Amino acid sequence: GQGVYVRDMEIHYPVPWLGEKVEVADCQGSDSPNPMHFALLQQYLLKCHFILYVVSSRTGLREADFKLLDFIKTLRMFPQTFFILNADLDVHGHEEDLKQLIERVRTELSWIVPDPRLYAFSALFHLVEGLGSEAPERDRRRLDLWREEAPLADLTLSGYNRFRHDLVERISSQRTRVLLGTGLSRMTMVAGSINDTVRIHKRFMDEDLGSLKKSTKHLKNNQKALQGTLG
Repeated sequence: GQGVYVRDMEIHYPVPWLGEKVEVADCQGSDSPNPMHFALLQQYLLKCHFILYVVSSRTGLREADFKLLDFIKTLRMFPQTFFILNADLDVHGHEEDLKQLIERVRTELSWIVPDPRLYAFSALFHLVEGLGSEAPERDRRRLDLWREEAPLADLTLSGYNRFRHDLVERISSQRTRVLLGTGLSRMTMVAGSINDTVRIHKRFMDEDLGSLKKSTKHLKNNQKALQGTLG
């Protein structure tokens, strides 16, 4: 009942393959009806170094997603963005069906994101698999059914392994470059904004100077006419 009053919650949990001193934030979705949520999401994106952008296979990309993607584009953070298509294996129970969905999402992302880094896998599949015997019996039965569709299980397994490998490589071996690169992206964005502001002010000043010269010429002509009349 009091969850609505919680602004933030921090949980420390060891993930050996991810490394140490890594913060992962589960942000409110971009389609939240509360505008404050989107503002908080933007504030967090301004501080982060990576973005894990999760797209549900049930809904695909929505209008709110393109609004958020446009903001990420402004931050110049597409190179640091990992797109994850979270596959619902109960809905997409065949390999070909899931492959078609992957290509559709990749095509839609390409409208805004150049060469999107897309990984498709079932988060629930790997969560239950990781829990092993500790997983509820009902979920273990579902896992067995998914494994019976071998091509589908292989597809989510390869997607998850590729995601883990690429994320670990970016965090560990490229940590310094990413930290510096993110700062440079922010500086580039700020420099671009300053440049736009200066250009606008210069245009206004040029226009004002032109208007002043035109008005001066007009006054001089009127002055001559007035002197002639007085003469």
